[in-house]
Amino acid sequence: FEADKRSGWLWLAAISLASAALTRSAGVALLAAFMLYLVVHRPVRSWPIVGAMAALPMILWNLFSHKEGPGYLGSLIGKYGPDPFAALFSHLKTQAVLIAHGWVSNFTASRVGFLVMAFAGILALIGMAQRIRQHRLDGYYAAAYLLLILAWPYPSEAQRFVLVIVPVLLV
Repeated sequence: FEADKRSGWLWLAAISLASAALTRSAGVALLAAFMLYLVVHRPVRSWPIVGAMAALPMILWNLFSHKEGPGYLGSLIGKYGPDPFAALFSHLKTQAVLIAHGWVSNFTASRVGFLVMAFAGILALIGMAQRIRQHRLDGYYAAAYLLLILAWPYPSEAQRFVLVIVPVLLV
């Protein structure tokens, strides 16, 4: 929808994002990126309605579902406890190392492969920063998803979660 300015594509994107946000945490990051994109670009007059429709299914699900155990927000709040800022900063240090390890170890075990993947990771982050500067949805998404997995309170999942964002970062 970024190349074709017709509003039909925007509505199709909103429906797709609403579905993604109901199924996986990657969809939540994509929804956040889409909202930021709408606020920055205001692609059509009805952009607030498009954004609301994209978020509505996730909001309704969280309000009215009677699932067992905590959802994403409950997991975050429960894990960080009574002093969430101190717990978050401590967690971010650990999580950043695990994400970097996940980036490299998912693809190689050799020393040369480590250097290649480390270099690719640096280029990917530079590319992400450039796409953010250009106000592109993929840049917003990569940043939102990386922030999500940085804040996710279960460090053992970092290596697996990195796999979701690899195609976007490499492209």
